[in-house]
Amino acid sequence: MSLILSARRFVLTGALATLVHSAITIALVELAHLHPSAANGLAYLAANIMSYVINTRWSFQSHYSFATWLRFILVSFLAGSLTVAIAWFVDWTGGHYLVGLGIIVTVVPMMSFLAHRYFTYPPVSSSAGPP
Repeated sequence: MSLILSARRFVLTGALATLVHSAITIALVELAHLHPSAANGLAYLAANIMSYVINTRWSFQSHYSFATWLRFILVSFLAGSLTVAIAWFVDWTGGHYLVGLGIIVTVVPMMSFLAHRYFTYPPVSSSAGPP
């Protein structure tokens, strides 16, 4: 699959995961009266599982395995950590939070895609060995 097609699918999956996360959070807070932190935690978990399922088969045309799931979780954790680090750094340097948000929405998805493309779902070599 081409890099461009895979990236487009990754972006669409991310948008869907964001909608799922938001819908679950709102439902759990408004209907189940959960605390927003707990609701967001559960919503993140559900959206992350959905994202793994869709990205594995559709965005990266790979197979489900415990190893790819662990790598997916690691990349997700590192992306979340990078998000917090960027926001903290911008705040620490006196920058406006929207500057941090702009950096986050520009850098983190791109870094996540590349990490998934080359680490979570490494390309399989088409050659059987040396010529």
